[in-house]
Amino acid sequence: MPQPGNDPRYDAVAAWLSVPASVVATLPDEVIDAVMARMAGREPGGAATAGTPAPGARTEPSVDELTGLLSRAGIEAAASEAFRRQRGPGRALAVILCHLDDLGPLSEREGAGAADTLRYEVGQRLRAAVRRGDYAGRWSDTEFLVLYPEVEPNLLPLIRDKLRRTLDSQPVRIGERVFRPSLSMAWAAVTGDQTLPDLVRMASEALPAARLRTGGEPGVATPERG
Repeated sequence: MPQPGNDPRYDAVAAWLSVPASVVATLPDEVIDAVMARMAGREPGGAATAGTPAPGARTEPSVDELTGLLSRAGIEAAASEAFRRQRGPGRALAVILCHLDDLGPLSEREGAGAADTLRYEVGQRLRAAVRRGDYAGRWSDTEFLVLYPEVEPNLLPLIRDKLRRTLDSQPVRIGERVFRPSLSMAWAAVTGDQTLPDLVRMASEALPAARLRTGGEPGVATPERG
């Protein structure tokens, strides 16, 4: 049976149920899957609730098969619950978006398998860097996303720097070659009534500037004004 810290579903379900992860670890897989379905707005067995896909429609898995991190659907489910929770004074919900800058050229030179190897390795490093209670997931083919349900905004630069050191400090061996990951990172925090798509958009808009910074310094997303 997967244990807390190894299976991201357990941490997500524990946060949603407001119980320790050790309690969730005793639940059968079918119960975990049922709770994840509820978190995504579906009934167990795939029956749709209001505003969700109709019965028989394809639903996205909550865990990314390649990396073992949360999938985009899993992150969205965790964010949905996080937005419902009351955050403490001086704390905010935030995201850090991590973009694999050289994934396209790597795939062209070495093939799709090399790109998947890099995604997997970066995913495992990301898992090691994320604190308990936060959620790491694969957001797209080239991006990972970390969701921080409750964080002090002034700590985000430090958290971002730790992520960067963990993700790209060591090269990755792919076949007979050694490849050093190149990542751009940007963060965004809730300052008003922003939603998860708003935060991701804000972080995405900051990524080009992050790539231009000398030394690969990660960018910082700020909310739109006016």
